[in-house]
Amino acid sequence: MALKPEVSLGLAAATATLVWGIFQSHMPPTADVRANDNNAAVESTRKVATIECMVIVSGLSILAKDPNIFIVGGTMTAIESFIRMHASYTDPATNSVPVPAVAGTSADATGAAPAAS
Repeated sequence: MALKPEVSLGLAAATATLVWGIFQSHMPPTADVRANDNNAAVESTRKVATIECMVIVSGLSILAKDPNIFIVGGTMTAIESFIRMHASYTDPATNSVPVPAVAGTSADATGAAPAAS
């Protein structure tokens, strides 16, 4: 049986706040992550925080028997993880995410294909 709407919304918001708090306690500030070049320790910590949030959100949703907790908490987990992943992959020198070269192509360091002659 699902919870009453006013209780469900409050628990979903509390779950989103819990996810935010987990990422804030596990990860350094986003500006610091962005200033360093793709740090393996930061990536590992991001994965741990994401898995921990997924387990907590799933457990709370199952205990409360309410899908709204899972929807809001899962969305917040995905957003927080993406923010940290994007910051980690951003190159501080170019302030953009580098595009890896694909075998058989000749892309320069910025990822742009050479101009046609």
